[in-house]
Order: sequence, then structure tokens, then C-alpha cells
Amino acid sequence: MKVMITCKEATSMVSEKEEGKLSFSKRMQLGFHLVICGFCKLFYRQNNIIISTASNLPNYTDATFSPVEKEKMIKVLEAEPR
Repeated sequence: MKVMITCKEATSMVSEKEEGKLSFSKRMQLGFHLVICGFCKLFYRQNNIIISTASNLPNYTDATFSPVEKEKMIKVLEAEPR
């Protein structure tokens, strides 16, 4: 097991940790990286804030747009430069 991981690996592991898919050895690697990398530590904290805030929001999976709202969105998207 390698001890040092890259920031790219660490950010990926943060997501895996939130999903409960991180093994013990990878959790240790991530923890060590977060001790030495302030940027990834900040990302980890911000990610936790986003996850906890999002989990407290109401679930709008049944939300729909009216035909008028859909048409307005289409016009706005078509007007955007590519």
C-alpha cells in the first residue's frame, strides 16, 4: 500500500467515502493526505457542508415544468452562444 496519494486521488476518495465505498486502507491514505494538504482538507470540509445541507432540502423529484416554462427555457438555451 502506498502512503502518499495525489490530490486528484484524494478528492476522488472523498466522494467514495461519502458513498460508503472506501476501504479501511484507503480511509487511512485519505486521512494522512488531509493532515498534510490544506487544499484537500478544505475540499473535504466544503464537501461535508454541501452534503449535509443538501440532505436537509426537500425532495422535489416530482417537480415538473409547465409547457410555457419549458418553452422559455428552450429559448434561453438556444440564445446562449456556444
